[in-house]
Amino acid sequence: MILSGSEVRLLSDFMGINNPESPLYGRYFVEVDVRRFSRDESLDFLRLGFKQEGIEPPVDVLEDAVEFFDGIPGWLVQFGRSYIDGIHDISAIKEQAISMALSELMRLSQRERVVLRAIAEGAKTWGQVRRFVEERLGVSIPKSSLTRVINKLESLSIIRDYEFLDGIYREAAKRL
Repeated sequence: MILSGSEVRLLSDFMGINNPESPLYGRYFVEVDVRRFSRDESLDFLRLGFKQEGIEPPVDVLEDAVEFFDGIPGWLVQFGRSYIDGIHDISAIKEQAISMALSELMRLSQRERVVLRAIAEGAKTWGQVRRFVEERLGVSIPKSSLTRVINKLESLSIIRDYEFLDGIYREAAKRL
């Protein structure tokens, strides 16, 4: 069985690998961590994939994609597949990625979305996030609730230390 996902801690919790009540507890598993590619690795990855498909996109298109998708393998694959399928307008491919991320973020609670919007708009501390949330919601949010929301967003691998781990999700959060 293969499970994949970018939400590492969430996936581990789902599998219950440390929970004696889980059917998967005690089962052998291997975790494969696919790290973010460097700029050169991203270019090589795309060039090789396109070469295998017999396609040679313009260099400026590849460089734009590498810059925007920031070495995240899943987004690079999404870009490559879209381009191969005939979508050669890189702006349309970027918009498609942002829309996918926005769709995922819309499944979060209102508080979680507002916190993400605060961080996307530049809030870099707990206090800045709280002020933004209170202004947007028009109500005071309990300190413990805000801390829980931030911890959950970190568990989902969306943010860490008030920074987005994925620029596409940052762009999507600006639209919340």
